[in-house]
Amino acid sequence: MSSAVVLHVGPPKTGTTRVQHVLVHNRDSLLAQGVRVIGSQLLLRDAASDVKGVNRLSGEPTPEGSFERLLARVTQHPDKVVMSCERFSLLNAAQARTVSDAFGDRGLEVVLTLRDPVDLLPSRWQEAVKNGQVADWSTFCHSAASSPEFLERMLRTRSTLESWTEALGPDRVHVVTMATSGSQDLLIDRFCEAAGLDPSWLSKREVPANRSVGWQGAEVIRRVNETGALPWRVRNSEVKGFLSEHLRQHSAASPVPTPELHEVARTYGQEVIDRLLEGGHLLVGDVADLSRRRAPEPTQPPSLDTTELLDLAVDALAAYLSRAEQATRELRIERRRSATPPPRRGLLRRTPNR
Repeated sequence: MSSAVVLHVGPPKTGTTRVQHVLVHNRDSLLAQGVRVIGSQLLLRDAASDVKGVNRLSGEPTPEGSFERLLARVTQHPDKVVMSCERFSLLNAAQARTVSDAFGDRGLEVVLTLRDPVDLLPSRWQEAVKNGQVADWSTFCHSAASSPEFLERMLRTRSTLESWTEALGPDRVHVVTMATSGSQDLLIDRFCEAAGLDPSWLSKREVPANRSVGWQGAEVIRRVNETGALPWRVRNSEVKGFLSEHLRQHSAASPVPTPELHEVARTYGQEVIDRLLEGGHLLVGDVADLSRRRAPEPTQPPSLDTTELLDLAVDALAAYLSRAEQATRELRIERRRSATPPPRRGLLRRTPNR
């Protein structure tokens, strides 16, 4: 890839968090090779929201001029620039063209990471629940199987591919497929090839990943959501942070699509494959990754065990109370350290009046 500006647009739950963390953790070694990483997700998300004309994820207004700030940040660096933010997958073709035109002669090339829809949909439901949604898995499956619009909103595969291809042309849109059973290193190697990076420049690959919380864990969070809306900052730090991390350690099973949704997802994946084979995109990976050749016969997901859910919720509550107690203890210690000591008495004697 000869372009001086590379933008990885996702879409969500296609290894984006891992790509972002690897880029940020290796920014110094990449800079030594003449590659500048712009890793501020707040800056990138605000820029995408600004172009899209929507609020931040928190619901707060997007600061005016956010995209211009990103553009100024990019153009001040003569080096090759690489950045990754899945919020750019929301843009339509006209908005994508606005982004491309803004970079002018430097040019823009886009990398998409795509995943088998059958595997992607359970992850998208779990992420939606972490963000406050209250629909259970069976309701989600029915909506995705019966509404093409809802399905596309959840996957964003076809719309992202079409928008950026229309805006840039297929020769400037590079597609990376996620292997169903491949290692995370394989994803990073494929991304590097698409982005024109040498994988040997990445010395730090053991970075956090945005792993799913599992079916039971997502159901616990979903039932918390039903009790009422949480402030965004509380949800972001406590639910998406601590609670999700705790639950994913104790809830490994992922929900299985219903037979109807399984068939819809497989058909969708095959349609994406057909467009890629006809479109002239640079493809890194194997199109077969996007639609399993021989899938096991799907079965209706079993009902969740209420006792298991209760045990998981009680365990999470105990862990949260322990965390709160530890935080309270640390706060008390910090207050004692920062408190101004009272003046010592008895060192000065009052002079008697004469």
